[in-house]
Amino acid sequence: MAFGQVVTVAVKVDRHRPPPPNRPRAPYLIYASDDTGDIVLTFFKARKDYLDKLLPVGELRYVSGTTAIYDGMLQMVHPDRVVSEADLAKLPLVEPVYPLTEGLSLNQMRRAAESAIARVPELPEWQDPSWLARERFPAFGTRCASCTGRPSRPTPLPERLAWSRLAYDELLAGQVALALVRAHLRRPAGRATPAPGICARS
Repeated sequence: MAFGQVVTVAVKVDRHRPPPPNRPRAPYLIYASDDTGDIVLTFFKARKDYLDKLLPVGELRYVSGTTAIYDGMLQMVHPDRVVSEADLAKLPLVEPVYPLTEGLSLNQMRRAAESAIARVPELPEWQDPSWLARERFPAFGTRCASCTGRPSRPTPLPERLAWSRLAYDELLAGQVALALVRAHLRRPAGRATPAPGICARS
């Protein structure tokens, strides 16, 4: 098995090693193997009943994630995906990778992004139809957001029409917002006071 990169491997679950009762912060280790060698699947703050169901001993599972060498052993900490052979065909060919911060996992970000895409309303088109047809841009909305958030095939991102459409709309929206701010700043400040039309004489 390779290390230091994202891999997907089929492994047989050999045994579980839960953390000792007096060390709740210790990792939960699951030892697995294939024809090429052994790997340790490492989980922190994970429930035993959940891992027993996810990775039952003696069963074949497909795991995907970033591997690394720790203490002389090949390890994968919190695999991104763990599926059975029956569920392997349901995995998408391409998955987005989001910038993360401490305490936020890739699966949490994916679920949040998918939930946000599902809530995108069908908005009326604001671009000129002839211009959209000329550029072959998709309509803005759920379809556009879905194909950028989860492309169906490995295509270079800059060449994707949906990405170009969203980039154009983002640039246009920024320019419109800037123009509105400038127009507001050009307005005269203060409040006009009408004159009574009478001149005082000394």
